[in-house]
Amino acid sequence: MRNLLIALLFVFTVSRYSMAQEFEYDFYDWTDDRKPFQLSDLENKEPAIFLKDLRAIEFAYDKDGNAICYYTLHKIIKVNTDESIQEFNKVYISLYNTLDILDLKVRAINTSGKITYLDKSNIKEVKSEDTPGYKIFAVEGVEKGSEIEYLYKLKKNYFNFSREYFQSIYKSKDATFELISPENLVFDTKGYNGFPVLKDTVVDSKRFLSAKGFSVTPKTKEEYSFYRTELMRVEYKLGYNTSRGKTKIFTWANAGERVYGMLSEGQATYNKQVQKIISKNKLNGISDTRKRIKAIENYIKNNYLIVTNGPAPSELGAVLKSKTASTKGIVMLFMNFFNNTQTNYSIVLTTNRSELKFDPEFESWDFLENYLFYFPEINEYLAPSISTMRMPMIPYNWAHNHGLFIKPVTLGGYSTAVGEVKFIEAFSCEKNTDWLDLKVKFVNDMEKAEVHVKKKLGGYNAIYIQPYYSLLDEENKKKISEELLKTYAKGAQVSNIKVANFDKDLCPLEVPFELEGDLTSETLIEKAGNKYIFKIGEIIGPQVEMYQEKKRVAKVENTYNRSYIRHIELEIPEGYKVVNLKDLNMDISFGDDKTKTMAFISKYKQEGNVVVVDVEEYYKNIIYEVEEFENFRKVINAAADFNKISLVLEKE
Repeated sequence: MRNLLIALLFVFTVSRYSMAQEFEYDFYDWTDDRKPFQLSDLENKEPAIFLKDLRAIEFAYDKDGNAICYYTLHKIIKVNTDESIQEFNKVYISLYNTLDILDLKVRAINTSGKITYLDKSNIKEVKSEDTPGYKIFAVEGVEKGSEIEYLYKLKKNYFNFSREYFQSIYKSKDATFELISPENLVFDTKGYNGFPVLKDTVVDSKRFLSAKGFSVTPKTKEEYSFYRTELMRVEYKLGYNTSRGKTKIFTWANAGERVYGMLSEGQATYNKQVQKIISKNKLNGISDTRKRIKAIENYIKNNYLIVTNGPAPSELGAVLKSKTASTKGIVMLFMNFFNNTQTNYSIVLTTNRSELKFDPEFESWDFLENYLFYFPEINEYLAPSISTMRMPMIPYNWAHNHGLFIKPVTLGGYSTAVGEVKFIEAFSCEKNTDWLDLKVKFVNDMEKAEVHVKKKLGGYNAIYIQPYYSLLDEENKKKISEELLKTYAKGAQVSNIKVANFDKDLCPLEVPFELEGDLTSETLIEKAGNKYIFKIGEIIGPQVEMYQEKKRVAKVENTYNRSYIRHIELEIPEGYKVVNLKDLNMDISFGDDKTKTMAFISKYKQEGNVVVVDVEEYYKNIIYEVEEFENFRKVINAAADFNKISLVLEKE
């Protein structure tokens, strides 16, 4: 999205000045011939530690009066292990938006103070046709206890919004962030996850927003959380250009108008061409809104190649001609189809919440990453650029997130749009259910177990197989089906495979993927003297086991709400009984007085010689706060505990 708006926004925000301004960090430098830092014994035991981490962003005007950006980065990292040496002895400099590398200095200082400088002939540039590329170089002379130091200054194109991250798995002793701009360019900033409050000063017609000399605690990765969203960072965006007035810029309302204007440009030219396609495929005669939208989606996604990474047409005429489209191009195509079938919609832009959560309170257009369509009449979404998904399914990490809803409006014959931030609800756990039906009996004098498996995958559980299964050849279909079925009995022989509901135009939220087959296994049952041990827990498949040696820091964040329904029927051979059936009764559930929000519940009953076990496991919330973590962990581990249950059969 940022690439689509750069040219549009530059004219919108920045006034031209006739006098160039001096670059504040032009004379900034490292200390020549310095000695290694003296650290405590505890610090020297760290795998690595940032001794300095400085980022300075300065917006200024060049000699021609054009706004540009100077970016300065200075890091010193002490590396104490082979692993950290491997991690930090190569440096990458992104060339995205970069006009020139003004300065680049690199050195390594070992424990005795020997300094090894970068041989600049070893710097390589890596680039391809569709990416700006990067510079890469190895830091020489690095050994355990060395300090890796590099300083570079870049001249970049002007930009209106961005962010800096200041946290990793390593401690940082001395971090600095400084944002400098001409006095007339007023930037809004917001810190996240403990980023310090910025000091705001104006000196000699320059505005300084800075936080200097702060330390950053290390952030470890934790299961069931999105690491990057939990890192300390600062967001910044241009808020005002006082030379053009006191009106706030880069609002959600501005974004709605400009995105809609960009996507609507030239649309009318191709109305007749699109109308012919609509008429030929009888898409306009579908009165039911939902069926009409699904028909349009199936037609477009089955007839146009969507390219989200790499060059592809982004203008509607080229899309129609080549039947290939970029993200922007496919959004424009969908818009034209909807406009010409009188389908009411809103365009939605949001983030991938596993990387960056949309903040409705900070109006940065950097949050406008991923396109959706929303249809208020049926309260459903469509993901135009995801060819393997069908409405109402959208990527799970775009849901449970805010987004900018852009609704087209017509005022006095003039078409524009209104932007409003709303919440994109996630699907309930019932929509993402994994059903498992197992019928077990013993054969060959209890040497083997035969298991008939029926499996249904609903919602996101099926998204990695249902859209692709029909594209496989018969050999790979058989191979994948067998591997899925063998999950319930290691090394089993598989037969009588049946697969249903794998058409690529189906949505697993509505029609679950189905798999059925017979397993014959020698590993599920063992003889122990005059008794038999049946590993009933194993037939639900491997389960996650969650340990927590350290205090939990991050809240739990699930990918999506989910549930598991397992039904087991075990036929007991004549003359035998199960002596420990009560082991199958489990109830690990938590929630408030009205609703259980997470649970693992297992119950059994015996009907003649058949033992029936019903297991239900569910997680109804995307987020569980830190205070709820222990309960969450207990439910996760309950499934692992069930997985270890074995039934003892003995003669009556």
